[in-house]
Amino acid sequence: MKKERNNKVILTTILNKMLEKYNVDIEYVKQNPEIEGDLWFQHYTMTQEEFNTWKIWVMNYFKSTYISRFNRKREFDSINLMWGLKIKDNDNTTG
Repeated sequence: MKKERNNKVILTTILNKMLEKYNVDIEYVKQNPEIEGDLWFQHYTMTQEEFNTWKIWVMNYFKSTYISRFNRKREFDSINLMWGLKIKDNDNTTG
């Protein structure tokens, strides 16, 4: 039970970091799954540079939570696949 709760805290922290530039958190998007007619994960986007910065932050965060070096990339890839924002490289990103 403790490990499951800890994983939820880790995931929540990572997703909140991803949404930080929009001044929202995961609880907000759970309560508001549609924003201006789009699903939240289609409404919010990030640039490649923002993605790279977020990935570095997540990898360092994993290190601080004692996730093994072997598992960090796999865990990041899973989170990004399930929850990651679409990457847009133009100035017309939402937000």
